[in-house]
Order: sequence, then C-alpha cells, then structure tokens
Amino acid sequence: MSSGFVNRFLSWNFFIPLSRLTYTLYLIHPLIIYAYTYGRMKLIYVQYSTVVILFCAYWVLGNMAAFVMSLAFELPFSDLEKIIFSCQKR
Repeated sequence: MSSGFVNRFLSWNFFIPLSRLTYTLYLIHPLIIYAYTYGRMKLIYVQYSTVVILFCAYWVLGNMAAFVMSLAFELPFSDLEKIIFSCQKR
C-alpha cells in the first residue's frame, strides 16, 4: 500500500533533472576539493567559521560546475540516445 505512494512520489518528473545534477555533483565535487586543497601554499586552520565557509564555497562551486557539465555533456548524449533508440523502434 505505502510502496505505491512512495513509487509515485519518487517517479515524479521533477526529480529527473535533480537526480542528474546530484549525480554530476557527486562526480565533480572531489575534484573541486582537491584542486583547492592542493593548490594552497599555506595550511588550512580548522575552525568552525572556516569549515562553514569552505562548505558553502564547495557547495556553490560544485553545483555551478555540475550544471555546466550537465548542459555540456549529459544533455547532448541523452538527445543522441533518444534519436538512436527511436530509430531502432521503427
């Protein structure tokens, strides 16, 4: 009974672009963290304010990079996939 509601809720079309962005963010965010961390010449002193600021910066930069990567790579390939699979059905 409850699985029908959960399935309908998670199958909602709103979650499709969001899932693509979160997966791309999952792939991109370690690169952003490594680039910043290993590109510094000084040590990072761990304080609460520093951690919060770095978290917000990584989150914003990661989402921006995920959006750009999704537009640049994922959408063109999904369009090609639709074209290929629509030709096979005919």
